[in-house]
Amino acid sequence: IASRLPMLRDLRMNHNQLTGCPPTELFQMVHLKTLYLDNNKLECSLPPDIYSGPVLENLELFNNRFYGSLPEVSGPPSELQVLNLGSNRFAGSIPASFGSLAKLYKLDVSENILSGVLPHQLASMTKLEKNVFE
Repeated sequence: IASRLPMLRDLRMNHNQLTGCPPTELFQMVHLKTLYLDNNKLECSLPPDIYSGPVLENLELFNNRFYGSLPEVSGPPSELQVLNLGSNRFAGSIPASFGSLAKLYKLDVSENILSGVLPHQLASMTKLEKNVFE
């Protein structure tokens, strides 16, 4: 998709029966602002660069079968505003690096297998309006 549609800004493939792991290239598309892959049957451990799209604002991956740890945030500052990773099989703790998502106003990591304490770095997320950690 990335090589054939390099100017793609909005990709909504939610509510299908997609399986396997989404191609890493999806998360790195330079013009992609919205990526909805929610409500599928995607199953894998997510790569560490899922937040690396330079203009990615909305990332909806809820209600799939993703597992492993929540990927750390690294690299240049992210434009991410909505991050929904709820209803998957993520385990472990919420990464302290989530605190660097300065533009994020919605974070949902509910209905996973998370444990531990909330990192104090989340307090620096001043734009965060809605968060769901249940």
